[in-house]
Amino acid sequence: MDTLEALSSVSQYCESGIGFFSSEPVNTISSLFFIISAYFSYKLVKNYKVKNSIIKLLPLIIFLVGVGSLLWHGIPNLITNWLDTLPILVFALIALFFSIKKLTSNKKLIFGIISLLVLAMLPFEFGILSKFNGLSQYLVML
Repeated sequence: MDTLEALSSVSQYCESGIGFFSSEPVNTISSLFFIISAYFSYKLVKNYKVKNSIIKLLPLIIFLVGVGSLLWHGIPNLITNWLDTLPILVFALIALFFSIKKLTSNKKLIFGIISLLVLAMLPFEFGILSKFNGLSQYLVML
């Protein structure tokens, strides 16, 4: 798929407009709320003196979700799509890790389940199987 084809498929996404930070104005503006949430999350982590290093990273990941989403919805292209998708995936994997950890303390089992889910997504991401209209990137959250 060349860049022109990719951008034409992107232009069919959501409330598409004319481009460069006005192509999807509602999504672009709503991305700012992730950045604001990251700030308040950081304040909470700092005020409560959280010791868990993964939880300490969550405000940064939320910030990256906001920035990636802002870029993707403001300047849609293949690079900004990945900048939007990867932080969401990392956040979802961390949430999955903590959810499974509530059920079991077996770290090998937790790692195995998460690895299987990531491996199950790879054929969709590399075009071997259909992407289900973009849903495949978020399968790990289902």
